[in-house]
Parts: sequence; structure tokens; C-alpha cells
Amino acid sequence: MADSGKYSEEIKYLDEIINLLKNKLEYETNQLENQKSDLIESRREMWENTTHSSADFDKLTDFNQYLSALQAQTFTYTELAKRILRYEKMLESPYFARIDFTEEGYDDTEKIYIGLFNLMDDETHEIKVYDWRAPISGIYYRNEIGPVEY
Repeated sequence: MADSGKYSEEIKYLDEIINLLKNKLEYETNQLENQKSDLIESRREMWENTTHSSADFDKLTDFNQYLSALQAQTFTYTELAKRILRYEKMLESPYFARIDFTEEGYDDTEKIYIGLFNLMDDETHEIKVYDWRAPISGIYYRNEIGPVEY
């Protein structure tokens, strides 16, 4: 019976993670569309409001300011696209390991889930899944079942 309770607890946690990922994907996809529109508008504005070749230094500095803003917007757009790809990848397999960690002298057990990337709940700021490269994930890779040091 205890295994049945643990199984349903794991299913509940997995559902929570999948819902969190879907919500993040929806939000980031909307952000990406908005960023894309802003980027297109900024490029159009730059094209219309700057000269395309000039020996006038003041006009070149105006052009450079537009260009700097465009580079920042492009960077933001690219980062959003990368996050979306990560979330899509995580939807296929949100995590692949769980460690139950109890610190010596304490009764509380912390469940540490390990996956391809970090996943944090933005409302609670709780890390739901740790990146497999995070230092805490080393417990999984360097130890076996039983007492460990971290």
C-alpha cells in the first residue's frame, strides 16, 4: 500500500511539472511573438528614420543608437527562443532522477529532481527540477544508495 501512495504522489508531482512547463511555454511563446513584432517595428523605424549612407557624424550616431537597441532586442528574442526549445525538450522528459536528501540531524527529507535544465516556479521561487550540471546533482552522479556527504 505504501508504494501505491508513493506512486500517486510521483504522478501528482509529474503533472504539476508538466502544467508548469505548459504555462511557461504559453507565456514565453506570447512573449516571443510580442518581441518579434517589436523587432520588426524597430527595424522599420530605423529604416525610415535614418539615412542609409552618410558622412555626417551626427547621423551616424543616430544610426548607431538604433543599431544598439536592435542588437539588444535581437538578443532578447534569441534567448526567448532558446528557453522555448528547452521547455519543449523538458516536456518530453521533465526529469530523469530523484534524490531523497535528509541532512544529518534533521528529520525533513528534501526531494531533489534532476533533469536536462533548471525549472523554477516563478511564484514561489522554488526550484522544481535541477539542471543535471548543477552542483547538487553531483550527489546523483558521485554516490550510491546510502549515506553521502555533500
